[in-house]
Amino acid sequence: MANNYLDKNSLIYLWGKIKAALAGKSNTDHTHDYAGSSSAGGAANSATKLQTARTIDGVDFNGTSAIAHFGTCSTAAATAAKVVACTGFKLVTGARIIVKFTITNTVANPTLNVNGSGAKAIQYRGSAISAGYLAANRTLEFVYDGSAYQLVGDLDTNTTYAAFKAATASAAGSAGLVPAPAAGKQASYLRGDGAWAVPPDTNTWRGIVNNLTSDSTTDSLSAAQGKELKRLVDNAGAKLVDGFTIPSTATWTQLTADNVASLDPDYQAVDPALSYPWYTDVAYTCGADDIIEPMWPANIEGIGPYIKVTANKLRIYADSNKNGTALTAFKCKKG
Repeated sequence: MANNYLDKNSLIYLWGKIKAALAGKSNTDHTHDYAGSSSAGGAANSATKLQTARTIDGVDFNGTSAIAHFGTCSTAAATAAKVVACTGFKLVTGARIIVKFTITNTVANPTLNVNGSGAKAIQYRGSAISAGYLAANRTLEFVYDGSAYQLVGDLDTNTTYAAFKAATASAAGSAGLVPAPAAGKQASYLRGDGAWAVPPDTNTWRGIVNNLTSDSTTDSLSAAQGKELKRLVDNAGAKLVDGFTIPSTATWTQLTADNVASLDPDYQAVDPALSYPWYTDVAYTCGADDIIEPMWPANIEGIGPYIKVTANKLRIYADSNKNGTALTAFKCKKG
């Protein structure tokens, strides 16, 4: 039986092939020297820059350092030719520059020259800008459109405000900046004629009297006495007429928060708390517009102050169910 082992000559031949294949190969623990490194496997001292620099929004970039589109302008206020420095800037269409102004421009039609690339007009919405637009401590962005620097964004261009115009006896005034008040005028107000003046009457508070007998001409009547005055006026000219009796068999109906809106919606307005929620109707000769004020004996309690008058009928209100008790008003005031 033949064996499958290599003989000596075959092994020598195979080993020669292996050594030839491994010749020139690196070991597994090998290292490389990086660009600019002083030792094997060390960090690079500098990055390799781009072979051809690229312009990004008007500023050259070659990979060796960061770029910025920012510069500061300190050109004198009265000098129209504004100058800004920005490393690597090139004047190409679409170039962008952000400028911080340290001095407010005071001349019209200013220009901008970035890195000596040439003075170009500064425009806002396609037109030359006016004095004052480039204000101190304001940072603005500009884009070169091929012929001029266009200011990006919006500005408050309203720099002129008219003065307040006073009214006269024959002419109306107009809105505007008000005149400055002088020292000592802190309690004054601006009149329509343009003068700072003290209000003609600084005492706007009136006293309150709670009776109908006062002869004061500077005080106001209290609400309680106003109500009493109304009652007297309403009853002026009233006359005494026959009273009426509510029999002990009368039916008293109770008003509640659930039924008052349907049974007696007008009463809810005069007694929202339903302090006198029981009522009964009494036949009585009267008109719907009459004012009826029953006069009850002193010993009768619990009758409400409100009387509902309709044609030939009175509705009497009480604080409890009065069924079983006869109630007599011996007279009525009728107005």
